[in-house]
Amino acid sequence: MEVLVPRFSKYPFSRTVVSALVVAVAAGAAYEFHRQKTSNASVPPLQMSVASSTVSGPIANASAPIPPKPTIAATPAVAPPAPGPLITQTPEVRRVASNALRPGPASPAYPVSASPVSASPVSAPPVTAGGAVSVNSVTPATAAPASPAQPPVNSATVLTDAAARVSTGDLLGARSMLNTALLSGKLSAADTESVKKQISEINKTVIFSAKQFPKDPLGGTYTVKAGDHLSSIGTAHQVPYELLMQLNGLANAKMLRYGQNLKIINGPFHIVISKSKFTMDVYLGSPGGADSMYVTSYPVGLGTDNSTPTGTWSIKNKVPHPTYFPPEGHAGAVLEPGDPKNPLGDYWLGLEGTDGQAVGQKSYGIHGTIDPSSIGKQSSMGCIRLRNEDVAMVYKMLFTGKSIVIVKD
Repeated sequence: MEVLVPRFSKYPFSRTVVSALVVAVAAGAAYEFHRQKTSNASVPPLQMSVASSTVSGPIANASAPIPPKPTIAATPAVAPPAPGPLITQTPEVRRVASNALRPGPASPAYPVSASPVSASPVSAPPVTAGGAVSVNSVTPATAAPASPAQPPVNSATVLTDAAARVSTGDLLGARSMLNTALLSGKLSAADTESVKKQISEINKTVIFSAKQFPKDPLGGTYTVKAGDHLSSIGTAHQVPYELLMQLNGLANAKMLRYGQNLKIINGPFHIVISKSKFTMDVYLGSPGGADSMYVTSYPVGLGTDNSTPTGTWSIKNKVPHPTYFPPEGHAGAVLEPGDPKNPLGDYWLGLEGTDGQAVGQKSYGIHGTIDPSSIGKQSSMGCIRLRNEDVAMVYKMLFTGKSIVIVKD
């Protein structure tokens, strides 16, 4: 019996089976490719700086978990790009949106937070042309409340109340009230003159009389000690000893007794010349300052053609019964003291300019006159003229090297 042995071809499977397998593999590969593409579509690629290892791009929905990226065996891994050169520049300040990462400096120590950031609006201060922030133009977050406006001074009430104090003998209280109103700067021109007149009248007693006021904050009394001299007492209080002689009725500066109570004034006195008003105002303390006290006023004569320089002067020297020497460039004879033609009168106070137009000026001074009609006019060579009785008093008030003279338009 013949046994039939089957013949095998070169390929163990039929072509039909092979084709079916190829189609199945291709379908599976296509399915995996589509699945991979769909999985990565919701997560945009992160932009990483290799040099700084900091995130430079936003992450959408950072709180959502990111599924692991499937690996395809047939796809080779892609090598990361080689790090490029590190470039530094001034960071641009930008407003940060919620759920975005803050761009930080190049330092890896700078904290990076993925938590939402509350972005409140901020007004940037103005910047000048040079790039600097204008400090004065920055508006503060909370403005300080404006101080309430001070009510105007009722001069009629002030004068009435001061007169009532004077009637009861409270001269110090009346003077203080009037001086406060004067320093406020809220009085009209007419009221200012009325208040000055009242203060000047009070000071005839409080300052210039022999009556003592131990509680006077501008002076008071002084008890003579062993070894005291009137000149040393005057120097200690920055007033000339001649004033202390007059206030205490002393005919001789050496006539002091141990334990004697002297009336004193705490100087120095200062004066302000108003060229437009032809007046000399006398003050204790800085003229017009919070610590100043108006004392009295005198009329003055000034230089022709507005030749009296404005500015600040100090008292350089004081000469009683001065000799007149014609200024440089002016003809004339030297006139001795007591000569009826001597234009200086009985007293000379030499001035030295320290500020303004007064700086560098020479031969200017305050003096008396032989022509009282020149007071209130521009008729001198530039000096400040006073009536002879007034300059005698001013001479006793101003202290050399300490008192200042301010000349204003």
